[in-house]
Amino acid sequence: MASHAWTRPERPAAGRLYRGRLGPPRRLASLLAVLLAAALGLVLLLRPATPAYGAPLAPNFTLPIVSGGHGTLSLRQLRGHPVLLNFFWSGCEPCQAERPMLRTAFDT
Repeated sequence: MASHAWTRPERPAAGRLYRGRLGPPRRLASLLAVLLAAALGLVLLLRPATPAYGAPLAPNFTLPIVSGGHGTLSLRQLRGHPVLLNFFWSGCEPCQAERPMLRTAFDT
């Protein structure tokens, strides 16, 4: 009966493949890279929507409907549609001058 002495297998040199797989340091780095990419994707997926031009969204507010209606109108109800708010005084000449331009923009 032959006696075989047990020998410890040699460790691969740093940076070399370990039994066809990445060694522990590279495996950990790969796992961290995948987790970081997943976290970044999740953050980008869950971030609040911003308009196409990168401006922040306006805060929500509610106004009473004055022209022929009852109730209120919320800015949140108009999300996804262009909104133009123009605060003017009827005695202001420049305000009166811009009204036809605003009407044309509204009609188109």
